[in-house]
Amino acid sequence: MNEDDKNKILAGSEEYLTFEQGSSVIKRFLKEYGDTPISFFDLLDDGNSINVIVGTRSGDQYRGKGYASEIVKEGMNWIEKNKGKLSQEKVVWGVRVDNNASIKLAEKSGFKLDKSSYSDDKKWVNYEKKIRR
Repeated sequence: MNEDDKNKILAGSEEYLTFEQGSSVIKRFLKEYGDTPISFFDLLDDGNSINVIVGTRSGDQYRGKGYASEIVKEGMNWIEKNKGKLSQEKVVWGVRVDNNASIKLAEKSGFKLDKSSYSDDKKWVNYEKKIRR
C-alpha cells in the first residue's frame, strides 16, 4: 500500500501506520465513490494469521450506506477463493469494543468473538474466522 492510499483513507492518521508495523500487506480492497476512496478492507500477514483492517471515511455522506459491507464481502470472497494458496488458518478482525457497527459486520461475515483476546485496557478485542481445517 502506498503513502497516497494511506493519506486518502485516514487523512494522515498515524494509527494505521502503527497497526501495520511488523505486517505485510497481502491484499487491499478499495471502494471508491467517483474519485474518492471511501471504504477499504486490508488483509495483513503478521506471520501467524491474516489480520483484517476495515475502515470507512468519516462523514454522514459515507457512513451507514453499506460501503463497508460491500468491501468486506469482496474481501471475504477473495479469501475463500484463495484459501488454498494462503498459509494461515484463520483471519483476525480486531475491533474497538464500542464500535457496534464493526462488531455487527464482523459477526455478519462469520467471525466469532475470541473472549481471551481483550486488550489490557479492555478497549479492543479480536473476532476470528477459521479459513481451513
